[in-house]
Amino acid sequence: MTANTQALHQAIVDTLPQTEKIVNTVVKVHGENHSNLAQVKTDFNELSSALKADDTDSARGAQARLRASAEDFVTPADGCEGFKMMNDQLSTLDDAVTALLKA
Repeated sequence: MTANTQALHQAIVDTLPQTEKIVNTVVKVHGENHSNLAQVKTDFNELSSALKADDTDSARGAQARLRASAEDFVTPADGCEGFKMMNDQLSTLDDAVTALLKA
């Protein structure tokens, strides 16, 4: 892994706790009305674990599952600002993971 790749990997890992908090909050608030959110949480946790373990094969699969369960990070009409923030953070994470996996 090059220095740039290591820096990108660490930057991604550093954002995971904040993203995890908002995912947990949105699941708690909206999970009853949006059944896909339980799977979003599971897929995010799998991606997070794979990134922390530097397991690119698992990360690639978890990333694809997260994108699907989060419906390509599109906030539903009844989603609050927190829901939008979660999707924005997950989309940013998705872009960063894609860059990392291509590096």
